[in-house]
Amino acid sequence: MYRSTDRGWSWEKVNHGLDQLRIGRLAISPRYAADQTILAAGISGGLYKSHNRGEVWHQIHDQDVVITAIHFFSHPEMSEIVMGDNRGRLYHSADLGETWRLYAEVKNSGGITAITSSPRLAAKREVLCGTEKSGIVKITADGSTQVDASRGIPDKSVTSFALSPAYASDATIFATTWFDGVYRTVDDGQTWQKLSDGLKTDPQALAMNLPHFTLVRPSPNFASDHTLFVAGFDGLFQSSDAAQTWSSLEAGTLGRIEGIALSPLYDTDGTIAFSTYRLGAFLSSDRGRTWRSVSQGLGSRLSDVAFSSQYASDHTIFATSTYSFYKSTANGTSWEPIELPSRDWQSFMEGVQRRLFKTSARPSPAVTGDVHLAGVRDAHGLFDALRKGWQGAERQLTMLWYFMTKPWTPHAQEILLSPAFATDQTMYISTGTNRIFRSRDGGHKWSTIWKGRKRQQVVMVISPDFATDRTLFLSTATNGVYKSLDGGDTWQAVRRASKRPYRLGIAISPNYTNDQTVLISNVEGLIKTTDSGKSWEIMDYPYRHEQSPIEAIAMPPTYADDGRILISVRGKGLYQYDREQPTFTPTGRGLIDNNYVLDTIVFSPAFARDNTLYGASQEALLRSTDGARTWQLVATPLYPPTPKALSHQEATPVNQP
Repeated sequence: MYRSTDRGWSWEKVNHGLDQLRIGRLAISPRYAADQTILAAGISGGLYKSHNRGEVWHQIHDQDVVITAIHFFSHPEMSEIVMGDNRGRLYHSADLGETWRLYAEVKNSGGITAITSSPRLAAKREVLCGTEKSGIVKITADGSTQVDASRGIPDKSVTSFALSPAYASDATIFATTWFDGVYRTVDDGQTWQKLSDGLKTDPQALAMNLPHFTLVRPSPNFASDHTLFVAGFDGLFQSSDAAQTWSSLEAGTLGRIEGIALSPLYDTDGTIAFSTYRLGAFLSSDRGRTWRSVSQGLGSRLSDVAFSSQYASDHTIFATSTYSFYKSTANGTSWEPIELPSRDWQSFMEGVQRRLFKTSARPSPAVTGDVHLAGVRDAHGLFDALRKGWQGAERQLTMLWYFMTKPWTPHAQEILLSPAFATDQTMYISTGTNRIFRSRDGGHKWSTIWKGRKRQQVVMVISPDFATDRTLFLSTATNGVYKSLDGGDTWQAVRRASKRPYRLGIAISPNYTNDQTVLISNVEGLIKTTDSGKSWEIMDYPYRHEQSPIEAIAMPPTYADDGRILISVRGKGLYQYDREQPTFTPTGRGLIDNNYVLDTIVFSPAFARDNTLYGASQEALLRSTDGARTWQLVATPLYPPTPKALSHQEATPVNQP
């Protein structure tokens, strides 16, 4: 948990008393100025309360109950709260959350996704409850009466409510639904009108089982400016005419950095590139002072970028997207798309199974806030989607297209080049569907060399002496760790699988030929082998037991001399281990102090001389020229200068202690 007292410019951690740090929902008392009360619900269960602005928290509800919606009655004299869970149950508190009683259950509703109450409803002690499957239900305070309040809403999966700030004069309540967008009522839910002109959907939301629309929020000056905002899978939308029409807004986070690559001759040519999820790729030839887009012919949803080992002479850059591999032999000015070999029957049947029988035991971590449960379906995902509003030829055709094509999608992620690429032309791609692809002709033709069980992430590293030892290591969430000694033709298990899926990381020593060292991060923590996988040890690092997974692992080119390891720990910062101090200690403290958590770390090829490395944290690119001790924020097209974040200089130092 973090708190800002300067409009979001700086943040401080306020976790004292929280038994878990995976928080999925916050609710702030309408009388916060007087009672300083906040409620926080854990993603996997439990409810916490602070009555002093988050300084101290205490648990006020069971850990085995997953709270998915919270509503404070707004009358000044009331200390009442209503909340719902992922099983359709409603709880009531009359003492600001200290004690609770179960007072209603909405049958066959899935979860409670949103709760609101207008002044007129509050006077009658009634609330409107949005549900996952049953639309909107009006419930009395004692729970004795439940009335359907979804007239005019065919899409029964509700994701959020918002009360008009001018309710006293316009009597308006807005709602969003999974597929259809925005609805409005002026009679407390008796009838609803759809107002979604201009809102856009993205077929990928169906594939990922996520809602098209998640939140609606009116301007505080709605009575005069008539402005609302809607958050959707396809972006952020704004209306300036009380929801009659909508337009799309560009949001900076759409350009999340996915991959960073440095030219093999970075110390002389200063060339660096990065790929993004929605805005293509960018390249700089002056160490980040200026940038140019290299996205002509590229897909927009990129996952990685890499330079050829002979970039100085062949001008070749590679990139991957969700669907394809791309190759440029013209410094990124043009690209050749190359289809990956994902169209095998095993992939198809796995994809069909995911879409017909999609299940989830807990809320999706990708959807938080007021629609904490909106990413969850019980079963039979496709048929549920049909039942929940997929009317009309356009939607039917869209779903049919996704059903027939997306089970094949490879979800390409990281590019790995053979250290001897100039002569062997060998490269690999890891995927999010438990596949490894290999090319032996510089990326023109691909074959599948690894097919693991189930759909899951797979990460891989290649030996720095690959031309001689032909060694690869890969790690998956549930298949375990494997090694190949023949470039991927055959594999041998070297460690059993972890017990549950988790964020994966992997790194291989630049001196592997001599030290046989590989590092892997998974649900066990940070594990290490120094004998090529024959034995493993679990390394200790700060916060290993506090649900703080490792976001990135990195070993510099100087590892043979200094034994240095860098790990980026979610929510905690950057830590360094080396031979002089063989424990993980904080470094680059300015990063976490300014809320930058690195999920990618890349060293300069000439690190021994220039001490330079780069890191990415969401849309921010950062650089260190002193071996990770201090960092500078590099201005990019994704992260333009702002008064406090950047000046108009080449780079601005991140504050150091």
